[in-house]
Amino acid sequence: MFIAQQCINAAQKDPSLIKQQPYNALIEKNEKFFEYASEQNPEMAISLIKAVTHIWAGKTPDEFESEVMDFISTAKHEKFLVNYTDLVYKPMLELFDFLNYHDYRIFVCSGGDREFMRVFAESTWQIYKEDVIGTHSEYEYKDGKLKRSYKVFGGLQ
Repeated sequence: MFIAQQCINAAQKDPSLIKQQPYNALIEKNEKFFEYASEQNPEMAISLIKAVTHIWAGKTPDEFESEVMDFISTAKHEKFLVNYTDLVYKPMLELFDFLNYHDYRIFVCSGGDREFMRVFAESTWQIYKEDVIGTHSEYEYKDGKLKRSYKVFGGLQ
């Protein structure tokens, strides 16, 4: 939902994006697009990755974290009407507690943006943010600041 909202916001700021995918599918709430998303269709995934890198390129880690914090503190799940971080699967937390009790180090791996999940991993799951692994944008040092680049997966642009 965070990515969808960010894509819609970007298309509202730049109307030329409205005719492009995935922006158009997200704005129009295209059922087929969401079906492909649930199936992890490669073409759909690449269009989303390109959109995400476009939206956040040039942002500092603090700017991105601020956007995530705004989202997780205000966005509500349509069906359950609670914040997304309140929808944690209780058996998963119980497993984490069990593993922590037995001195295991827990990692969370996501195909989504690890930087997104790292913002709330400690407060939601009690997992250190550096133990969240997954897809991520490359960063570059530019103009005296660390900023997200247009690259992800070590080369996809």
